[in-house]
Amino acid sequence: MNRKRNTFVVRCAAAGFFIAAGLYVYGGYLTRHRQATDSAVALILRHPSFSTDRAAGIQGLIGWLFIGVLNATSCAVVGAGISEKLELK
Repeated sequence: MNRKRNTFVVRCAAAGFFIAAGLYVYGGYLTRHRQATDSAVALILRHPSFSTDRAAGIQGLIGWLFIGVLNATSCAVVGAGISEKLELK
């Protein structure tokens, strides 16, 4: 892979990690304000992270880091496929 493809894949991975981080912050906000996760958001995103809403403390943070890494990996794989299809040079 060349530099342009590598950059695209790394950006996709970073986007996937930051999506998980955003969901972590959003879940913390909802928990802090004693609100349930909006079912429409859960249906649209279908993210496995919504099952860890009740996790608190270091266990929740470790769980979310694991989810972030998995999400980044899956987005990087998709990014590699897209860059191959687009034949980025």
